[in-house]
Amino acid sequence: MRRRAFAELGLLRVVAELDPRNDASIALCRRLGMREEACFVKDLMFRGDWADTDIYAILDVEWTTRSAITG
Repeated sequence: MRRRAFAELGLLRVVAELDPRNDASIALCRRLGMREEACFVKDLMFRGDWADTDIYAILDVEWTTRSAITG
């Protein structure tokens, strides 16, 4: 998907918005080379309660560099 986003679609960055309580989502973002950029505290009403949102992202240049290193 990152290859498609950066090589085929020419995007500058890919962003993921996730629930910071979801360890599996965080682990996936990190495996993909994404970094945490922000945590919005109690910015989203979810099932009657306020919830936080984490933002993870990767730039095209970071993906290109990572791909060159890992092969």
